[in-house]
Amino acid sequence: MLRELILRLGVPWDEVHEQDFGLESAERVADFFNNGGLDFRAKGMNLAASYAAVVNGSVEIGAWAWLDDEDFDEDATFEVYSEDDFNAEEIEEICKRIKEIYENE
Repeated sequence: MLRELILRLGVPWDEVHEQDFGLESAERVADFFNNGGLDFRAKGMNLAASYAAVVNGSVEIGAWAWLDDEDFDEDATFEVYSEDDFNAEEIEEICKRIKEIYENE
């Protein structure tokens, strides 16, 4: 579901995605960072998703991650996750955000 949504509504990869995220290539990209963001908080972990992309046929989600007791500016690390790293509710939230950003374009 997420993969198909990104392919349908996302934008083609371009150099901005490499500059902003270090994303060297992708079939399509949903850019959260430059479109108001997407944040998750669960079990002491915080994620600020920057993008969701289809890379080599699979979904990849790039996000800044940090713990509740850490400072974002000093401690956050950029991580790349697979779709399997998110539960059903989180995937639905990602899909909802992609639709909010891109359906009216």
